[in-house]
Amino acid sequence: MTSKAQLGFYWGLWRQVEARLVKGGFTAEQVEEKRHAVHVEALGYDKSSSKLGRDEFTRVRRKFEALLVGEDLNTQLGIDRAPEELRVESIRRVLTAMGKDEGYVLVIARRIFGDGRPELLLEDLTAEELDVVFQKLKDRARAVWPTTEDLRRVIDERMAARELDRETVRETVVERMGEAWRARLARPLKYEDLIVVLAVVVELTTEAPF
Repeated sequence: MTSKAQLGFYWGLWRQVEARLVKGGFTAEQVEEKRHAVHVEALGYDKSSSKLGRDEFTRVRRKFEALLVGEDLNTQLGIDRAPEELRVESIRRVLTAMGKDEGYVLVIARRIFGDGRPELLLEDLTAEELDVVFQKLKDRARAVWPTTEDLRRVIDERMAARELDRETVRETVVERMGEAWRARLARPLKYEDLIVVLAVVVELTTEAPF
């Protein structure tokens, strides 16, 4: 078990990493996923911070410390891109999952923010404006697939139709989204996570339309 002193040291180090992640545009959920991913990278498996053995604590501590010295932390943690770029990528993943092109969401964006900007593109929007567009797009996705069960069903049906195995999908998701997703995929997925998986399945089975 991790001692009280070790836990204090652990969280002190992690808060330094967390501050950089938040500055780079990570949400609270993404920060937590990254913390678990660091555990996996250091140990080869995920484990609660309160239950680390002495050697496990040392390996995780060294991983945190390595993130804070040496190479640029932004590069190591994948936050060298602007928040706007990350949000545009999220929007495009939902579009892929829905089988829509970018023109579909530009109609939404121009309707909301296009006053005086008839040629508006996603790249012209601020992070806050992109958040609004993203939510509108998710609402439309929920109109097609109201529940996580609906999403799982369409994912399974598409994979079965193209004889696509789960390992291929899992590794492709990790490749596209980063190592943090390996730990996330081992747990029950939320609606937004399943949208990402569906987008990957669509990419891998582009010959088969919905």
